[in-house]
Amino acid sequence: MRPRERRHSPAESGPDALEAYADDVVAVAEATGASVLVGSSLGGAVAIWVALERDIDLDGLVLAGTGARLTVLDDLLVWLRDDFERALSFLHERDRLFHDADEDTLARSRETMREVGRATVERDFRTCHGFDVRHRLDGIDAPALAVVGEHDGLTPPRYHEYLAGELPDCRLAVVDRAAHLTMMERPDAFADAVDAFLDDL
Repeated sequence: MRPRERRHSPAESGPDALEAYADDVVAVAEATGASVLVGSSLGGAVAIWVALERDIDLDGLVLAGTGARLTVLDDLLVWLRDDFERALSFLHERDRLFHDADEDTLARSRETMREVGRATVERDFRTCHGFDVRHRLDGIDAPALAVVGEHDGLTPPRYHEYLAGELPDCRLAVVDRAAHLTMMERPDAFADAVDAFLDDL
């Protein structure tokens, strides 16, 4: 592990973005005294990266809707570059971001992604696409919880089963009636899984 010079918001995809996000997470953890990282999707990849690459004592990791490798559909990468509305439509089809969300939730999610902006959303998906630490998971000694919605079509349950099988100390929690954003669709079930994990630390 190595200390790094702090940077601010990442400007490019891939390793630079991942490193910059990790810098931000470490800065917040150090400022708040946090010792458990909770990350969803790309945030889960960032949490894994911090555990591998940063000199920080961690008591636990909660890895939601993520994986050791995060391949993104080639068509989605093209749409994110050339047709953002098509990309948003694809992501908001059933069993991708959400399993059975109401129209208000879907509309708020689309609007949030529009506010974040096409360039940032594309960057983050491309950063996911380049993420692969399957050969390094045995280097993480902090206890972990892999949480997945049973209908997650973006990072399916098998990604989390892999984490549970390959990380030295990892349990699996599958949240029913949810897709990628379990904490939004089933907040109580998600919180119960996290609380049970934290209680055992």
